[in-house]
Amino acid sequence: YNYLQMLDMQRKNDPEQQPASIDDIINMLEKAVTKKSRIVKELAIRKARDWTLELMKNYSYMGSLKKKLSEALGKLNHLNLKQKQKAWELIERFLKPKSAEESVTLSS
Repeated sequence: YNYLQMLDMQRKNDPEQQPASIDDIINMLEKAVTKKSRIVKELAIRKARDWTLELMKNYSYMGSLKKKLSEALGKLNHLNLKQKQKAWELIERFLKPKSAEESVTLSS
């Protein structure tokens, strides 16, 4: 938890900081699917979503971003299939924020 706060403060304090990279997002998703603490999971998911939305602004074609995220996730050999599937579901939800919001409101 403290590590996540430290990263967030570093990004806010350094205005010339580059946007989060694919590896940053994948590492945060790895924490989201492997850590036991609910608070850490929620923070990691929120941070990964924010970074993904920020990175999406630099891509005109989401297919290339999706492919890069998929390749980076595939390189994580220490995650089991269920963890990778959960991380991929999160990625897909982040890449389609409007449709995810609509499906939530439709199911309410």
